[in-house]
Amino acid sequence: VAVVTALVVALAYLLLRRLYDEPTALLAGLFWACDPFLIAHSSILHVDGLLTALMVLSILAALVAFFSREVRDTGPGATDPAVPRAATAGEQQPVIWPFLFLSAVAGGLALLTKSPSVLLLPTVAMLAVLAFRGEGWRIRRGVLWPLLLWGAVAAAVWLIGWPAVWVDLPGAVARVVNQVRFEGAEPHGWGNFFLGRAVEDPGPLFYLVVLLFRLPPWTLLGVAVLVWLLARRRVAVTLPTLVLLGFVVVFVVLLTLLPKKFDRYILPVFPVCSILAAVGWISVRPGVANRARGWRGTVAAAAVVVGLVVNVALYYPYQISYYSPLFGGGAVAARVLPVGWGEGHAEAGAYINAQVNGCDRPIALWFDPVLDPFVCAPVVRLPESLKPGRVDYAVLYIDQLQRTNDPQETAHIRTAGTLVHTVTLHGIPYAEVYQLPQPTAQQVGARFGESIRLYGYTLDAAALRTSGVLTFTTVWQALAPPAEYMMVAQLLDDNGALVAQIDVPPGGPANPTSIWYTGHYVTWYHPLPVPADLPAGTYRLAVGLYDPATFARLPIEAPPGSVVQEGALLLPLAIE
Repeated sequence: VAVVTALVVALAYLLLRRLYDEPTALLAGLFWACDPFLIAHSSILHVDGLLTALMVLSILAALVAFFSREVRDTGPGATDPAVPRAATAGEQQPVIWPFLFLSAVAGGLALLTKSPSVLLLPTVAMLAVLAFRGEGWRIRRGVLWPLLLWGAVAAAVWLIGWPAVWVDLPGAVARVVNQVRFEGAEPHGWGNFFLGRAVEDPGPLFYLVVLLFRLPPWTLLGVAVLVWLLARRRVAVTLPTLVLLGFVVVFVVLLTLLPKKFDRYILPVFPVCSILAAVGWISVRPGVANRARGWRGTVAAAAVVVGLVVNVALYYPYQISYYSPLFGGGAVAARVLPVGWGEGHAEAGAYINAQVNGCDRPIALWFDPVLDPFVCAPVVRLPESLKPGRVDYAVLYIDQLQRTNDPQETAHIRTAGTLVHTVTLHGIPYAEVYQLPQPTAQQVGARFGESIRLYGYTLDAAALRTSGVLTFTTVWQALAPPAEYMMVAQLLDDNGALVAQIDVPPGGPANPTSIWYTGHYVTWYHPLPVPADLPAGTYRLAVGLYDPATFARLPIEAPPGSVVQEGALLLPLAIE
């Protein structure tokens, strides 16, 4: 997709030189090549970028075929007599057949990508009619030949590029029609989001708001300047300019009529807006074509290139997270438009992988395939988070939150889990990483010092008689960045006599408290060796934390009903 787009931008520059002057063509090419939204969708394996490149190439080639002509401006209001321009309304020229052929090839390829490309058919037909208008019946008959050529070439490309139609033409076409009917004509099955609310159909203002946020300021303002100049009749009205303006309006209006809406659906208007913006800016200063050939023009062009490239580089590798700073950028866009095409998952995965237990259990996510390449643990659907002990981490992504998908699971994760990390890119909170505590037989909530809490524990004596081991499982939580502490666990009999003792790091030997992250849960299984013939009865496990340098124990704040003695929390245990 990126290679095709790059080639099309280069071809578009050459075509625009036949429709406008050199500075306009160059500026349009730069605006197109450096549009973050276009770069984003040209960098992924998806059809919207291909559709955009091929549709616009087809339209530009058709404009050149029908209206390109070296007409010199010599009358009042001429911008530059030395610069060729496109034919204006009422001026006729022969068809330039090679460019019409190029338009047809690009059109046929566009028809292979996505259904909105069918708009090329009436567009090219309209251009042909405009080119042959007002010449009487004999010339009007001539309009059929370019249309027949365009249609034949486009159809041939379409047939060659789609082997399915070789064996079942009606069936292949029917599948496309049904796809449009049952998907494009229905709201998205996952819902949508607009102006802070989850909705099915965002309504008629959606694409207007998309253009305001997605078009870079120089493009949006350039189009506004052009419209103002045309309205005030301060710039020559050329058919290519009117056609491109009309394409933007018609394309946006037609897609607005459909209930299924996403910002990428109007991607084909973005290169056209880049061209119109260039026309607008160059038209502000008549005669700029001559001045652009000097050193000042070179410096100005270099400044424009550097500015555009720097803007793109600032958003690498997620140019799709660019939103116009004129309207508050990404922070505001996230409250207005649906956001999120997978960006941020790599960062969320890297964070989870860096945790000591990041690879131990599955990770829950609403749309699991997008996280899978970035993590070392399996990825499961969000409902799996409702199963106790199934997952350690769950990721809530922005588009899922905007559309309120899986609300029960989201509420559970936010209630039972702890938000340990937020992936924020360019002001947009893309992903929230939650850690869910592992289930325990007993929940305690006792606080040790100012930085550590014992969330819960499990005492398992099932294997004591055979192995002589009592398993003590703890789930700790860091309330603040803790220092280095050790845990002491002493098994006491009913008379308070010491039966067994271990002194170990509470999070295990590979996870000392000094590296715990605030808010994180730390689960560890502590084997406590005891005599296999230990008499049955009631025992207590005294648990405390202490500073290994001074052996001073941390003070304990325990819930009512808990027993605290000499810096240790006493946990009851019955051994049979």
